[in-house]
Order: sequence, then structure tokens, then C-alpha cells
Amino acid sequence: MASHEFEKVIEKACTDLDIAGCALLATNRDGSFTYAKSFGKAAIGEDKPFQLDTVTWIGLTQISAPASCTKLLVSLAALHLASSNNLSLDDPDLIPTHLPELASKPILLPPREDAPLPETPRTKPLTLRHLLTHTSGLVYDPLSPLLTSWAKTNTKHPFRGGTVSSRFDSPLAFEPGESWMYGPGIDYAGLLVERVSGGTLEDYLKTHIWEPLGIKDMTFHLSRRPDMQARFAAMSYRSAGGRVAAAPENPELAKVAYLTEEGSEPEGCFGGDGLFATGEEYIKVLRGVLDASLIPSSFADEFFAPQLTQTQADALNGLMQISSANNVMGHTNKAVRKNWGLAGLLLDADDHEGGRKAGTMVWAGFPMLTWFVDRKTDMCGLFVTQLLPAGDQKTADLSNAFVDGVYALVASGSEDNGRL
Repeated sequence: MASHEFEKVIEKACTDLDIAGCALLATNRDGSFTYAKSFGKAAIGEDKPFQLDTVTWIGLTQISAPASCTKLLVSLAALHLASSNNLSLDDPDLIPTHLPELASKPILLPPREDAPLPETPRTKPLTLRHLLTHTSGLVYDPLSPLLTSWAKTNTKHPFRGGTVSSRFDSPLAFEPGESWMYGPGIDYAGLLVERVSGGTLEDYLKTHIWEPLGIKDMTFHLSRRPDMQARFAAMSYRSAGGRVAAAPENPELAKVAYLTEEGSEPEGCFGGDGLFATGEEYIKVLRGVLDASLIPSSFADEFFAPQLTQTQADALNGLMQISSANNVMGHTNKAVRKNWGLAGLLLDADDHEGGRKAGTMVWAGFPMLTWFVDRKTDMCGLFVTQLLPAGDQKTADLSNAFVDGVYALVASGSEDNGRL
């Protein structure tokens, strides 16, 4: 796609109400290349524009195939905690000591005639590495038919508790290390940060990530930041007719996970899905990953290294063949095999000609946000919008148009467009 041609595609999508609005940002290590522009409106039917400082929810909700931009920051926090406290990612005693609620979690087995939902004790240790790489056996209930049945049998509504322990109290779907499936492991990694540090996860992020980067517009508790509330983008919803609307046709879509079942703000900090942020603040985190300033030196070699075994990677790649899952998990080329680093999806080969290179780390947020860090091309980027349902094909295609567009800008030698 020719330089800047992608902007016409984005602008038309906003005019045609394929999306309400979005913010697009990209930069390199030293800031000699920057791209930062916004398009469309922050809410359907309103005049308020979607801007670079528009506040968005960067987490997930209860529908299948979730994803979250919050996880990158909390993974970095957990690695910082491990480095500064000389903790091993593979210490079998770390999790039982600080997260005893995980120590006794059983494994849920396929149903039998004598036991509709049998359970068996866990036999393998659960480690921090498992939590960070989604190999712990902790799985979001909607992604597992067995856990969905367990939740229904136990009259448990997914993603509605006010704390990590109460919200994610399901059994394990498999023994730690035996497979891969997306789940709340990083929520528990965030809880580990709190228990070892003695403070809240928000306080830890503020001290070790936000303040060093000059970040002010991030929080787990939007109710405490009226200034951010005033800039909050409303969620939009794809209608059956194809355009986006201010209200969902399926009322269940409106039950977002940053609220409890009673409609109140959760009391805890959810490391997997709870942050609110602006695009211009989040890109600072991505640049800190790109230049490695946010990665503890003790984990510099491991951060972008593939963490999964063949069996685990097979499970990940199997899920990514489902279009809706792939769309909400970074919208990558299905033919390119993936692995997992310590904070995101890793591409084993170039995504496509002129695009993200092998070794690029990619992940996303449920309302169709996507980020990437490509060390070979020396670029990171972020596509920000607020749209459900997750896995929306039109939005995924727009995100890909942005990725192609900024790579074309880099290839053309462009140095600056917009501000950061």
C-alpha cells in the first residue's frame, strides 16, 4: 500500500460507520520516525472526535477468544519484581508460598457416567513462567467446553468477581506445562506482584513503569480519575446490517468485564484486563520494550525467546487457525507459525512481504486493539479503537491496513507525521 494511502481507507471506514473512530501510533527506538494520528468520533452519534489522548479500555470481556493489552505491562512488572527480588521464574515454591489459592486447584477431567465433572489433584508444580506464558492450566472459562460446563453447574458467571481470586476460581484445564491455552495466569502474576511488594499493582506499575516513562493517563480505577472519564471513548457495536451502533443488538455484549455483576467497579487490580489508557501513553510502553529499557537486564535474552514446547505451540497455533480468534489476537498471517515470548505472541517468520518480521512480538486488546514490536525493522505500533464483538473482521482488516501503511512509510524514508 502506497505511503499514506491507508489513511484514506481509515477515513472512509469512519465516514461509512464501519468503525466509530480510532487512534494509530507508531515509532522507532530513537523517535526519528513517528506516526500519530486519530480518525473519526469517540462515540456514535456525538461530535467529540477520537483523539490521541482519548481514553480507552484496553482489556477484555466475557465472550470467547479474549485478548488484552493490559497483560504486557503486568508481565513487565512481574519480571521487574523477579529481577529485583532475585526470584526464579521456575521456582516450584514461589507460587504456593504467595498464591496459596492456586496450590490446591485440581484438574478438571472429561465427564464420566459416575461423575459428570470429575476432578483430580494437580501433580506438577505451577510456576511464574507458566503464569506468564499461558501454560499453567488456568483457562478462561468460555474457551473450554469443560470449564463452561463447570461454571454453569456451579452457577458461576464468568468474569464477574470483584477480586482476582473470586473471579478466576475455576479448576485447571490441564497439568501445568502440558499444553497452552489463553487464560488468567497474568491476573495471578499481578496478584503475586502485590503480595511480594506489599502494595497494589497500580502502585507498582506507577513506580516502576509509568513514572519513569512520564505516563500519567493509565489507571485500573477510572472512577478515581474524572479527568480521564471525561475523555473516555464509548464502546460501539457491529450491527447485523454491517454498520456500527451505539448499543448492541445482543444485551450480553454490554456487560463489560471492567464492571462486576452488580455493575460496580472491581475492588482489585486485574493484571489481565483491567487498565484504562490513552494511545499516546501506551506507545511509550511499546517503545520501552523496543529499546529494551523496560526489560530487566536479567531477562533481556529470554524476553523475545520462544518459550513453548512443540506440544504447547501446537495448541496455540491450532487456536490461531480460527478466524475470530486470530482477528482478536493480533490478526496475523495464519500460515505463519507462532510461539510465545514472556509477554506476547512471537512470529516465527515474516508476517507477509513488507510487513512484520520474524521475531516480532504481537498482541491485542479485546475491543479490537492491536500492538506490535518489531526489532528487526526497528518499529513498534498500536491500533486503538473500541468495538465489539471481538474478532470483528472489518476492524481486523483496518488494523492490517494500518500495519501495511506504516511499514510503507518506513520503506519510503518518511521521518515524521503527527506527534508523540
